[in-house]
This record gives sequence, structure tokens and C-alpha cells, in this order.
Amino acid sequence: LDRQSKRFIFDYEKINRIRGYNAAEHPECGECFARFYCAGECLVKNLSGSGASEPSNLNPRCNINRSLTRHYVIQHLRSGKEVSA
Repeated sequence: LDRQSKRFIFDYEKINRIRGYNAAEHPECGECFARFYCAGECLVKNLSGSGASEPSNLNPRCNINRSLTRHYVIQHLRSGKEVSA
């Protein structure tokens, strides 16, 4: 946000780099059981925060997403309810 003009400023180069990123192609995401829950959120945050062209390691948020997903899957399995579409 440009405080003077009160307008948002977008870094289109960074936006396009993130848009072109496919988490399924990254080895740490491609085989992850939680990949459909986070949809590459961790790596995108790493890209957007560091400015790196490729993520070098997982953001701590990845472990949070994996833990939450694991918890919800186990909780659902224990409930005995059917999965609805």
C-alpha cells in the first residue's frame, strides 16, 4: 500500500513467478499426502517472502499443514462417517 496515494502497489514479476509455480513438480510437495490441502502454500510463501526463484527448503507452515491434515484425517476415520463429495 502506498500510504501517500492510498493505492495498492503490485509486484507483477513476483506475481507471475508465483502463478507459474506448480507445487506438484517440487519433490517435497509432489508426494506429500497434504498437497491438496495446502496446494503449495508453504512454498509459495517461501517464494514470495524470500524472493528466491526456487524454494530452498520448506517453510515451517508446511509442518503445520501436514500436522493439521493428519489430525483431521484421523479424526474423520475415527468418527466412522462416510466421505461426502
